[in-house]
Amino acid sequence: MFCCLADSIVDMIQKFEVSDYVTLETNVPLAGLKSLVRKCKVYFHPLPGEPFGISIVEAMSAGLVAVVPDTGGHTEVVSKKYQFHSLVEAPGIISSALNATQEDRVRVSNSVMDLALSQYLKDFQRVIRETLATSEMRSVGATL
Repeated sequence: MFCCLADSIVDMIQKFEVSDYVTLETNVPLAGLKSLVRKCKVYFHPLPGEPFGISIVEAMSAGLVAVVPDTGGHTEVVSKKYQFHSLVEAPGIISSALNATQEDRVRVSNSVMDLALSQYLKDFQRVIRETLATSEMRSVGATL
């Protein structure tokens, strides 16, 4: 499936004559990925139906506007205005994302902070504390 999708994207790049502006990078090592992210404004994720999409959240946390299909777990964190139903819609949405202001990009980055490991640990600890407190209250009530 990815091969056909990649071919379709390559065809679109040629059709819309944007090869001077758009490149496809696959299997990039981490150091190269960090360098790319510093230069980019938009993260395009063409595969529909992904259960969560950690790469999407990582890109968003770096301030990139994610453009994604309108199906999958990532739809819960990506604004509707950056979701597409078909690849034909994607170029217009990408163009819109490229025009996002710096404030929009900061807002995108902040929007996924609740998904950070540190926030997860805080929430997990809170649930454990509340569970222990409830358990202790039951124990005290049972002994009275």
